Amino acid sequence: PLAMAYAGHQFGHFVPQLGDGRAIWLGELRAPDGSRFDVQLKGSGRTAFSRGGDGRAALGPVLREYLVSEAMARLGVPTTRALAAVATGEEGARER
Repeated sequence: PLAMAYAGHQFGHFVPQLGDGRAIWLGELRAPDGSRFDVQLKGSGRTAFSRGGDGRAALGPVLREYLVSEAMARLGVPTTRALAAVATGEEGARER
């Protein structure tokens, strides 16, 4: 598993070190037609870049992100796609 560091703009300011605070990359799969897919877990727990958070994701925002990405894909907009959303029964910090 791998969590990535990156730079970018956050809240209108450039931040030289951001990172995957709740996402880990598991690897790449190749489909029979040769296309490639990254496999990633999001909201699965803390990473080195969680910055004090628990790295979890509440189910509501996960489902909203899933629905929006599916709508974008149906409209022909390149986007990420989800294979599954899983509820573990654990409470995240935002849900307490």
